[in-house]
Amino acid sequence: FSGITRVENLSHTPVVAHDGNTATTATTLEDEIFGSMSVGRGLLGGGPRTPLTPGETVLVKASGWAYAGGGRNIVRVDVTGNNGKSWQTAKITEGYNQPIRRAWAWVFWECEVPAIVCEDGVSVELACKGVDMA
Repeated sequence: FSGITRVENLSHTPVVAHDGNTATTATTLEDEIFGSMSVGRGLLGGGPRTPLTPGETVLVKASGWAYAGGGRNIVRVDVTGNNGKSWQTAKITEGYNQPIRRAWAWVFWECEVPAIVCEDGVSVELACKGVDMA
């Protein structure tokens, strides 16, 4: 299991996460972690903004969580912003030092990844995958 809890546009303004129906500020997404999917959309900025060109690539910083279950350690988290054509390996920031085969807690990760601006000109779509030791 893995999820994206925060997306930040490094090229422009802070990002607001979006679940497809209701826009939610990125800081409150951590309250909804169990409902998170491994595919997330981030709106590039809040308030008045200049739309970006659909198809343009921007650099974003994403962070999230991963959990394997069964005590299996997460050894890597990969993130994509271009529909899986390329993947960036995230840095595991917390939980990397759990005992082998006794990893009962989530790991937290962060990653800078190029992402393609969606047709609306104000959002990007990211996906992440957690890889365990199995």
